[in-house]
Amino acid sequence: MTCAAGASSRESGGSDVGDLHAAVDAVAADGYGLVGGIGEYENSVRMAYVRGPEGITVSRFEQIG
Repeated sequence: MTCAAGASSRESGGSDVGDLHAAVDAVAADGYGLVGGIGEYENSVRMAYVRGPEGITVSRFEQIG
C-alpha cells in the first residue's frame, strides 16, 4: 500500500472504497490491522483506520447515505 501524495511517511490520506469491510479484509492480507473499530457518521459515511507493519496509518471510508 502506498501513501497519498503529500502525506507524511507515517500517515496518508483517506480513500473512498465501495465496501469498507471488504477493503479492511483486503489490506489485512498485507499486514495492516484495524485501529479501533469501524465507525459510522450520521448514517452517511462508514470509516476505519488501519495501520501497517511499517507504522503507516491510513483511513478508509465508504459512502452509505
